[in-house]
Amino acid sequence: MKKLLVVMLAILIFLSMAACGGGQEAKPEQAAEQTKQATPEPQSEWEYDAETNTLFVYADMGAFEPDAPDFDGTTSNAPWAEYLPEIENIVVGDDVTVIGDYALAFCANLKSVEAGKNVTELNFRCFFKCGDFENDSNIDMHFNSTPEFGDDVFGYTWDNPNVVIYVPDEMKEHWATFIMQKGEMKLDGYEMQPSINKDDVLFSMLSNPQELWSEGSLGFSENNGGEFGGGVKMGYNADMQRLEIYGEDTGACAKFNTSLMTCMSDVGMDKVPQQAVLLKFSASDITKARISFDALDEIDFWFGDDGVKFVDVANFFEMPITDFMQNSLELKNDTIYNFFFAFDAKGNIRMFVWEDGSAENQAYFEYDLYQDAADINKCDLIMHLAVGENEQFNLYEYWVYTFDSFMDGLPPFIIQNGDMQNSADDYGPSWTLNIAGNFDIMSDMVWQSVELQDINAGGDTFKGYNLAEMMSFSGNGSDSATVTFGQEGAENAEVEPTYDAYIVFKKNNDFLGGPYLLSANGLSEYSAIEVHPK
Repeated sequence: MKKLLVVMLAILIFLSMAACGGGQEAKPEQAAEQTKQATPEPQSEWEYDAETNTLFVYADMGAFEPDAPDFDGTTSNAPWAEYLPEIENIVVGDDVTVIGDYALAFCANLKSVEAGKNVTELNFRCFFKCGDFENDSNIDMHFNSTPEFGDDVFGYTWDNPNVVIYVPDEMKEHWATFIMQKGEMKLDGYEMQPSINKDDVLFSMLSNPQELWSEGSLGFSENNGGEFGGGVKMGYNADMQRLEIYGEDTGACAKFNTSLMTCMSDVGMDKVPQQAVLLKFSASDITKARISFDALDEIDFWFGDDGVKFVDVANFFEMPITDFMQNSLELKNDTIYNFFFAFDAKGNIRMFVWEDGSAENQAYFEYDLYQDAADINKCDLIMHLAVGENEQFNLYEYWVYTFDSFMDGLPPFIIQNGDMQNSADDYGPSWTLNIAGNFDIMSDMVWQSVELQDINAGGDTFKGYNLAEMMSFSGNGSDSATVTFGQEGAENAEVEPTYDAYIVFKKNNDFLGGPYLLSANGLSEYSAIEVHPK
């Protein structure tokens, strides 16, 4: 009996040990269940790990707002806003499909991003001003999807050459198309082919651009030419998806039926003078095309055999746009170009034209049209598209905008021809001289059209330009002038004749630090800032 009890007890002990898994591995399904229980599900839509400075996001992110517009913004009303200065890493979970407006903006110390495989939308400025973009800090961004991109997704962040986007090989073409020429950011393992899109131009040239009106193939087909008229022959080409304007025997000029200010009132905005248009076009003979604007007077951009020429009709003034900045623009027939034109409240204009899909074929131009004109706020632009006789102007799409102001400086994609452009080594620091209150002559443009001279005076040698020739170049020729200096309280200089006076920037091979007047009275004490014909 005792022996039986001992055997039964031994069996029970053995079975008990087996049931407890004593010394044995759990089955695979048991191990998976144990791991699942060890990794708790997130208790909220996001969390921040202060030890690793990592923000984890588990759910779709809606739109948030910055504390100030454009570059002035430093934070947002995102729920993780208090951690923005600290965040170094961002992990976006696989359940996230949308990264909303400004959602991950202003992460000033950002170093890495790991986005889940189901992100389908990157919305407006969602990675705006991330990292130390002014000092080129390193940021590695890993994406595993092909999302739709909103406007200015990586604004300012993409000015940093040490921002690198990593995506699977099969997704690189999708991403490359988006980030081409977005500042200097890189796509790992992909050699970028230069390109420029309209968002690049808008957000780098205009502060707070707002679209008022746009029209493309659908509008052209439904409205028999859309907003263009003027009694010219035109038609919609469904195969090419474009509006075609025919020059016939005498040429043609198609007028945009709605003024740009009217576009503003149509969408409930107050009439403001900041107006801009961007259009995509081609021409059968590009050298006979013209884009014009009626403002306080007519201003034209003529395309010709020798490039693009700016014409101020009312003031009988014209100049090749290369007088402002040398460019690489090659005009080709039946090639699609993008044309951007903007006009601000002070009468300053900017123009940029580039070949569609070719960032290197471009030209840029600035001009001060109505300096201090009293009625500038009444200016209401009306656009015209013109083509030569028996030629054809093709319009694919256009947009109308208003904006707050021009952005400072040249956008990063503007190419200045190194062989032709003024350089600091030869000409010293850049300088500007205003003539007649409406024409700014700059050091990097006057030398292209006015002869640079060596002038010997009082035993010294100067480099500069004849004042009369500079004034004629500006369209304000005169034998006598008043020169104003940049020092407060400095007495103006009366110059007559102007052909015996010079604007000089170098004395005995030393730079003077600006444009100085050299006349019969010797070298001016202060640099010149304005010249007014008498």
